[in-house]
Amino acid sequence: MNATLTSAGKGLIAVLERARLLLEPITSRIFGPAIDVARAQLAGYDSFEAEADAVMSRQATHRAQQIVRTAGFVVLALLVWATLAHVDEVTKGDAKVTPSRQLQVIQALDGGVVSEIKVQEGQVVEAGQLLLKIDETRATSGVRESAATAFALQAKVARLRALAEGSVPKPPVATPGNAEEQRILDDEKNLYESRVSELNAMVAVNEQQLAQRQQELGEMRARRAAAERTLDLAQQELAKTRPLLATGAVSEVEVLRLERDVARARGDADQSAAQIARVQAAIGEAQRKRQETELSFRNEARRDLSDSLGKLNALNEGAVALADKVDKAQVKSPVRGRV
Repeated sequence: MNATLTSAGKGLIAVLERARLLLEPITSRIFGPAIDVARAQLAGYDSFEAEADAVMSRQATHRAQQIVRTAGFVVLALLVWATLAHVDEVTKGDAKVTPSRQLQVIQALDGGVVSEIKVQEGQVVEAGQLLLKIDETRATSGVRESAATAFALQAKVARLRALAEGSVPKPPVATPGNAEEQRILDDEKNLYESRVSELNAMVAVNEQQLAQRQQELGEMRARRAAAERTLDLAQQELAKTRPLLATGAVSEVEVLRLERDVARARGDADQSAAQIARVQAAIGEAQRKRQETELSFRNEARRDLSDSLGKLNALNEGAVALADKVDKAQVKSPVRGRV
């Protein structure tokens, strides 16, 4: 602050000096030039003139004193202003500017506990170098659980596809030494065999019913053939006996008996034909029931297969995300730089 005031005072004095030099011709013209008394005596001026010159000199001195007082007042005002006014201070120093585009902020996508830090502050790292590790216990556990669930679904899909297509199942191969996967395969195999046995039992019942209906059909056909044969014989006997009625060789009662036998034989033949139609309808129903039993079984397996495939696809998508989460647990440097 003192240096600032000193500099300001020197500047003011320099300004006043320049003003004095500029105003000196004007003041000389107004107040007259300063006259030396000794020089006046040598020039032959008398005492009156010397006294007049002294008076004029005192007047000039008085005016000069007024100018000096005014200048002093101005200087004092400047000093007061410098004391009370706020003056900005300028500080010089060296600095280093680092462009923000060269900074790489690295962070893990998923939160977690840092298990290990591989670098130190100020260390130069290469692109792809491991910086730190995040505890991946939960992520790894999720990956293993997802893999176990996926294996179980794959075994189930193989079983359901075999049941839906009526083929032999082709399950996935268990990891050697993995007892859990082997247990899953054994369970699916037992379930497949159980379902196949259930289907075979239902089909066997339908086959038995169909065989019974076919046997009944054979009996009905034999009965109808016998009834038709009886009807034919009765008609032949009636045809030969009716002419004898006119000659009196046979009685009318005998002819009526033969006509009754013909009617009975015709009724038996017609009844056998109707029974054959009913048995044939029952056979068709048994065949459709057998087909429906197998079709219903296959359709149920297809529905379960479709549902299991959807779950397996969703699980595979989730497994990709879990594997990526495990991979992202290792934070690596994207570029070469300094930590």
